[in-house]
Amino acid sequence: MSKIFPMRFTLFKAYIGLFLILSFIVRCSFFIWNFSEVDKEAFTLIETFGIGFLFDIATISFFAIPYLAYLLFFPKRFYGSIVDKIITYFGFSIGVLVDTPIFRTVSLQN
Repeated sequence: MSKIFPMRFTLFKAYIGLFLILSFIVRCSFFIWNFSEVDKEAFTLIETFGIGFLFDIATISFFAIPYLAYLLFFPKRFYGSIVDKIITYFGFSIGVLVDTPIFRTVSLQN
């Protein structure tokens, strides 16, 4: 498996996983919060969570695809260099700040 996804992609995979898990938690909390107003049919719930998952995939793609391109096309001799670390940590920090569901939830309530 390490041949397909080298160690360089660890942060990339963790970011995508973190985003999808947090999105699911936020979606479940909204479901519980507004339980009295929600249509409780099984098909409707599956459809709602499925469409939400597709929207989450589309949202994470805005940040993940440029970073994936960076990981694929940045020369191997620069892996771990100070420039690589600056770009990676800066991109991850901006992505977590802007693209996390918690930030979007807080910004919607104001």
